This record gives sequence, structure tokens and C-alpha cells, in this order.
Amino acid sequence: MPVLAVMRFDHAICPRNSIGRQSAMSDSSECEPSSPETGQAKLRVPTAATPLVPRRELLSTVDDHVSSAPVTVVTGPAGCGKTTLLAEWARHRDDRVAWLTLDEHDNEPVRLRAAVRDALAPADEIPLTEPGFSSAVIAAFDQAPTSVCLVLDNVHEIRDSEALASIDLLTRRPPDRLRLVLLGRFPPPLHLGRLHLEGRLREVLPREFSFSRTETEALLAAHGLQLSPDDVDLLLSRTEGWIGGLRFAVMRLATASTRPDDLLMFAGLDQVVSRYLGEEVLARHPQRVRDLLVATSVCDTVSAELAGALTRHPSPGVVLDALERTNSFVSRLEAAPEWYRCHPVLRAHLSAELRRSRPADEMSLNKTAAHWYHHHDEPAVALRHALRAGDDQLTAEIVEHSVLPEVLREGSGRLRAVFDAVPGHVLARPQVGVVAALVAMDAGDVAAADRVLTGLGGERSRCGRTGSGCCMRRRCCAAAVSTRGRVRRCG
Repeated sequence: MPVLAVMRFDHAICPRNSIGRQSAMSDSSECEPSSPETGQAKLRVPTAATPLVPRRELLSTVDDHVSSAPVTVVTGPAGCGKTTLLAEWARHRDDRVAWLTLDEHDNEPVRLRAAVRDALAPADEIPLTEPGFSSAVIAAFDQAPTSVCLVLDNVHEIRDSEALASIDLLTRRPPDRLRLVLLGRFPPPLHLGRLHLEGRLREVLPREFSFSRTETEALLAAHGLQLSPDDVDLLLSRTEGWIGGLRFAVMRLATASTRPDDLLMFAGLDQVVSRYLGEEVLARHPQRVRDLLVATSVCDTVSAELAGALTRHPSPGVVLDALERTNSFVSRLEAAPEWYRCHPVLRAHLSAELRRSRPADEMSLNKTAAHWYHHHDEPAVALRHALRAGDDQLTAEIVEHSVLPEVLREGSGRLRAVFDAVPGHVLARPQVGVVAALVAMDAGDVAAADRVLTGLGGERSRCGRTGSGCCMRRRCCAAAVSTRGRVRRCG
């Protein structure tokens, strides 16, 4: 089996070794600053508690990928368990394992190359300048008696073009006895497309880290928890299998007698979860990006155009695309790739932040969203936002001008639940009440339609008797439903 040299990009600067290795550079004045040594803490495989849920299939996938291609890319968002998985994979190898931890300070090219040199520990001297560095590494492992697997963890931390170029050269010209694993939140900006095309690259994608129902139940059982099938479904729905979210939820459930639906993290109010998201997800983005995320949290999904209307950001599409590509808990809708959505746990946090720090903006943002959806012929979503904005006039306007055509064309399916939230004083408006009654009637709720029409001003007195009034109201609704049937047949 191949020798492993596993590299991790950490967030701390580790001390240098007291024993140095001189580079092969001729200028002694450049030798000292160009030959930094790598602290031992950066060379150790991360220690972690034994995983509570075995992930044998995923470990086997990593093994297969590393064996079948010179480069393997492993990516996933914060808290998905990627480093834990790779560390476990490394510890279970029979060969010697070297682990190197790098951080943002390793964007200094010489420091990065020195770290690679110390992790690989080649017998020959390795210069710390290019193109000598990459050529020397490749030459050293062309002649190595055993294979080496070099794993770069948190490779997303490397942004310097010269530092990236050194990694890129190793991926594009790897010797037969060198395997490279790039581990991070998102793929680094290297020439990976060509490797894909040539069949020399394998990937472990973010979705592969998500817990299945079986794994979620195993995690619950490991903490002595047994939930009903409905509660397990809710837990999976709210976390979408994100291991970090499941771990937070299970820790809370194990120490408090509560149901998943009542957990504060799903309302954005759990301080520990909020601190984690703030430190590990949001802090990596500039303030303007965080403001965009907070503002768009009023919407279930958002497009670049809608995000622009809500935030006045000059290039919201670029921001949303970057958030999606960097696995920042924002994903595209498969059925409509121009639309994006936030992970439920992050969105709950952002919504709570909006209410806390910008309470006056919540209603105005919902009003803006209502106008946008109304203009784009999405009355169900527009009505929902108008109700959240508390704008009675806008609610009535949407009902009068957009809801009736929607019901006649598509039926009441998308509108029935929204109308249940329309205040009684708005339903009392004749134009609103008649449409609301039609929605209820189309849904088969004759009693609800009757109640709405009865509440219209002057309805009872004009009918004379309640019975005949009810019949008249039902005939009106039936006629409207019949009209919808004709419209749909003609369409």
C-alpha cells in the first residue's frame, strides 16, 4: 500500500522546528528566510473522537478514488465531516502516515513549498523556488521505492497565485508514485478541467457527506435517543443531512426533554449554532455579501433579479454563484438553476439576525418581494409576502388582480393555505371575499366558502333568508368553478 503524506490547512501558525534543513539555494542570504521549517503540530494526523456512526462505504470510496487516479478532490461545507473522514482513512492505513497542516499564512509560496517538502521528507534536497521545486519533487518520487499519497486539507485557504501554481504543477505532472488528494470546502482554482477530461481526477462531492436516514438513526441511538419516524423525518428535513446540524440537534435533544420541532436552532436562536455559523461560514465573506444573505432570507428561494430588487447590490448574480461554488450553504435549484436557496439552518439564523439587527427592514423587504412576485405573475408567493408585510392594501390588490386568473387557470392548490392567513377585515372586502370563497369552493371546502361570503358587508340582508342566501352563494361559486373548467379545457 502507498505511503501517505497527508497535508492539512489549519487556522493557526505553528512553531518552527529548532533543527533546520538548508535548501539547495546558492545565495546564503536568501537561504534562511526561504527555508522555514514546519512545526510538528502541522505534521500530525488530527486526533478526533471515534466516529459515532461508521462510514465504511465513504471510506471505501476514498480508497477506490486514490487507487484509480493520480488526483482526488474531496469537498464539502464546514461541519460536514470531511477532515474527520480523511483522518480516519489515514489512521487505518498500514503505511506510515504524515499529516501536514497549512493555514492562510501558507499563501506565502516559500512557506507552502517548505511545508510540502517537510511532509514528503524526500531523501534529496528540494529547492524552494520554481520551477526547481516541482521538478525536484517529481524527480524524487519518480525514483521512490514506494508510492506516496499527498493530501492537502483545507486547500481552499490557498489563494496566492504563485503558491497555487506549485500545487498545480504537481497535479498536472504527478509522477507514478505520487497520489494527490485535495481536501477543502471547495475545489482550488487549478487546471482541474483537463484532468477531468483525461480521466485522471476523481471527486468526493458534498452531497456524499450528508447523513442518510439510517445514519441519522444510528447517531440518535449512539446518544440513547429514540425518536418517532415523523420526528426523524423532521430532523432530516431541517438539517438536510448536514452532520454539523445533526450533531448540534442531537446534543440538545440528549440534554433536554424536547422535540426536534421545538429546538431553538431551527428558529435561529441557538447561541452555540449561531456562533458556529458566524465564525465558520459568514465571517469568511465581506459585509456586503452578509447583508445580501440577511436581506434575501425573507424568501424561500431567490434569483439574481430578485436579490437585486431586495438589496440594490450591483452584481447579486455573481455573489450567489460564488456562494454556491464555495459550498457556503447556498445551493442552486436543480429544476431551475437560476434560482438559489439557503440551507434551512443558515436561513433560520439569517432571519433571526434580520429581526434582531434590522427589524424595520423585515416588513419592507417582504413588501418588495410581494411586489416583485406580483409583477412576475406568482400570486401565491406574492400574497404570502404581502401578508408578512402586514400590507392590507397590497394584499387586496394581489387578490383582486392576480389570484382569480390563477384559480381559473390552475386551481386553488397553491393558494388555499395562503388564504387561511388573510385577516378577516381584508376578507370582508367584497372583491377579496368573493375570490377567497372561490378558492375555498375549488378546494372542496363549501363551509369555508359560505363563511367568507356570509361575512361580506350586507350579504345576509340582501339574501333575505339564510338558506336562500347560502344557495345563491354556492351557485355563484359553482359557476366560477365551472368557468375554470371551461378555461382549462380551452387551454
